[in-house]
Amino acid sequence: MEDFQKGMANLYDSIPKSTDELNARIAELEEKLKEFEILQKIEDMIGVPKLYIFAAGATLNIILLITGLFYKLLGVLMTRFTGFAYPAYASFKAIESEDKEDDTQWLTYWFVFACFTMLEETILKPLEAILPVYFLFKSLFCLWCCLPQTRGAELIYRQGTKYVDLAFEHAHSE
Repeated sequence: MEDFQKGMANLYDSIPKSTDELNARIAELEEKLKEFEILQKIEDMIGVPKLYIFAAGATLNIILLITGLFYKLLGVLMTRFTGFAYPAYASFKAIESEDKEDDTQWLTYWFVFACFTMLEETILKPLEAILPVYFLFKSLFCLWCCLPQTRGAELIYRQGTKYVDLAFEHAHSE
């Protein structure tokens, strides 16, 4: 529980508290968006800054996710996009970098994501029909797991390995 609170505190701390801090974050985002060649090509084609293209895409994703609450297919597509798009890109970048810590972060994410997918396909499947906000919660869960500010997948992995170790110790002690 303490790790969860720490992750939520980190997420809260990452929210800009002043206009200057917000402008600094926007400038930082604009620098990161320069890495995406596709955004540069779109900017050149339509003459709209990369930041606006990114904001429009993020807004569209949120709108589609919210409307996906009422349309299962749309909800499935949006949660899969949320669970795969950024993590796949970040994993690719991690493989290309020299730093091994980011490799561990993304390998942990994919392990947790795979376990969650297995759990979802077996036990949680009925919740899709019962909970109209299921896909919203799933998308938020995926974001919580993969965002560097929260690193939820690492928390789940650490907690899970504790229980697995306890189960093995108990099984071998009998």
